[in-house]
Amino acid sequence: IANIKAANLSREDAIKMADAERMARGVVGKETPGDVEFRYLKNDEFEKQFGPAKGAQVVEGDRPVVYVNTGFKGSRSMLHETAHALDALDDFSPQRAEINKLLFDQVSSDGKVISKGLYDVEDLAKFANQYESKLSPGALKEWGLLTPDQRAKAIMGEVRAEHFANLIEGSPKAML
Repeated sequence: IANIKAANLSREDAIKMADAERMARGVVGKETPGDVEFRYLKNDEFEKQFGPAKGAQVVEGDRPVVYVNTGFKGSRSMLHETAHALDALDDFSPQRAEINKLLFDQVSSDGKVISKGLYDVEDLAKFANQYESKLSPGALKEWGLLTPDQRAKAIMGEVRAEHFANLIEGSPKAML
């Protein structure tokens, strides 16, 4: 809570971030550090590690860690990165599969749509183009090394993260 207060946010954004952090941490105790760790860094510290960004999520060991750049106002980036952290938990696999069924067309190996989701293959291609256009040159180079399947899974993760942030913020769904 002290870290969230230090970010000098609006009361509403601070509440959203505190709630998301409590939910993602899960059960916390002396011997249970929680499912997801949160680290709040000042802008200069954050940029040394990650470059110019509002937030980042990485897996350290077997634990997802959300890094929040306190130099930026608002809760959206933290909410988005929290969704990536939840997505990284092995225990989240059944929920991820259910969310994928709702969000994305389920397609057979011959390309036939088995069940309709909110987004089809063309939508995912548009989202991929949007995402790629925002990548730094270094990140774009790494992105280029991924297989088409890995890129599709990454974009699906971005869409899930945006839907989670939209849910918490009460925003419309169609935003990547």
